[in-house]
Amino acid sequence: MRIKVLTSLPHADLQAISFLGLLKEKWDNNDITIVTDGYYDFLHVIGLPTSSVIRHLQQERERLIPIVYSPLGTIAPWRKIPIPQTLGKYIAWHACGKHEYEYLQQLFTPTTITWLKNPVTATDITVTEFASAIQRFYQEVLEHHEDFIWSLIRQRIGLLHLKEEQPAIFQVLQQILYVEYKFKRKQILSSNIEELGHLMHETNYDEDELAKNLQLLKVHGFMASLEQVMEERQLLSEGFMPIPPLQNRLTKNINKTIV
Repeated sequence: MRIKVLTSLPHADLQAISFLGLLKEKWDNNDITIVTDGYYDFLHVIGLPTSSVIRHLQQERERLIPIVYSPLGTIAPWRKIPIPQTLGKYIAWHACGKHEYEYLQQLFTPTTITWLKNPVTATDITVTEFASAIQRFYQEVLEHHEDFIWSLIRQRIGLLHLKEEQPAIFQVLQQILYVEYKFKRKQILSSNIEELGHLMHETNYDEDELAKNLQLLKVHGFMASLEQVMEERQLLSEGFMPIPPLQNRLTKNINKTIV
């Protein structure tokens, strides 16, 4: 698991700093890699929602990056909350206290909100229990986000109003759009394009109809470059390509994002 961390901690807040130190220790012990760039599974924000933090969150949301946020008590009824509703409902929140949990529910339901006590300040949860619970929360966030992405893809294809006798085209388009999403995340897995290649070899569909729908979805150029990548990796042969493959800059960029 790869995490990008964004912190906004007051220098004098020793409890918040101790919480961050605890997290870093547990990340190291649980095969979690902290990254500053490249691909990552989600962003974990810790601390105060400043204007710069919110701008960063909006950029991450536009890229459909999952976001976990531990405000550590900095979001409260007596403070002005500058977080837009649409952004707040996209974030998966981690509340350390009961009142914080209830207030986040009031502000941003429905979304993923967990109440997990901070072992730095609470005596009824051990560090080991916290580490296990935060790991489960991370996994829940990733699974929820994956469901969310597939629902967006189905909605996007739904706008095409495909005929009932075209389920094969629906399946192939789904997988192409998912690979496009992973490309934008800079983390196409080899298994993602292997699955697409297998699907295109084994599924009987109208190539002209698929090509037309690729145009309508505005992924025709992406698919042409992706076909070139798949051909180079012997995952797709010429007779199974709905459109001619294309070797260009996008082809090189797709290759760079495969992990």
